[in-house]
Amino acid sequence: MPKQHIIRPGDSLANIAYENGLLAQTVWDSPDNQALRDKRPDMNILMPGDVLVIPDKRLRKSAIATGQRHRFRLKDVPHMFRLQLFADESYVY
Repeated sequence: MPKQHIIRPGDSLANIAYENGLLAQTVWDSPDNQALRDKRPDMNILMPGDVLVIPDKRLRKSAIATGQRHRFRLKDVPHMFRLQLFADESYVY
């Protein structure tokens, strides 16, 4: 469920989005923020008391083939994620 954030002095859209694991443009372009976009055409100029709606994160599912190498890219702050799978030698196929 989307949540509302009331802008305080020193807040920025980029920081609020980062704290919620979203891109600033994703938060700004949310349909729930249309009234704020009409009031403030620049996302970098917010005033104390403005109400910003932070949308829910959208889950992405990918159907991929097994036995191949796949690369996933996160379009945000760089993060490192490594996954290594091992076959259990005692398992009988």
